[in-house]
Amino acid sequence: MGAFMVVSGAKKIERKLEKMGRTSGRKFIKKALVETNKEVVLPAVKRSAAARVGGEMGRLIAKHTKRRAFKKAKKGNAVDVVDISAKGEDDFVVVTKAGKRKYIPFAIEFGHGSVKPNPFFRLAWHEAHGRAQKLLGKKIVDGVLNAAKKA
Repeated sequence: MGAFMVVSGAKKIERKLEKMGRTSGRKFIKKALVETNKEVVLPAVKRSAAARVGGEMGRLIAKHTKRRAFKKAKKGNAVDVVDISAKGEDDFVVVTKAGKRKYIPFAIEFGHGSVKPNPFFRLAWHEAHGRAQKLLGKKIVDGVLNAAKKA
């Protein structure tokens, strides 16, 4: 489960970035993407988990929600992810009578059996994604313009 932000397009910015060099351009976009996820998306998901799920499970989900780089992005794309990282955390896994392991945050988000879904992650993304897009665009443009002034 994760919230992905992919940056592509914006022809004018791409032309300026090409003039600066591919490596410099990637740095601005990645930096803007990471800052945007840290400032807008990550706090929204943590608040939503604590408020909508509540209790000990909401606290655990909020604690383990992190942002990370997405390693396998297509060439030319910059991707940053906010997701729930529960490495070594048995609190998120339950074993059914049939012996199947179930991941609790997925079960909460999408529902299971007779339990209705409680979409804390998707609602947080929908709440934050408009602000995140605006902030991301501003940070990219500011970074490119500042670099163009220095060059």
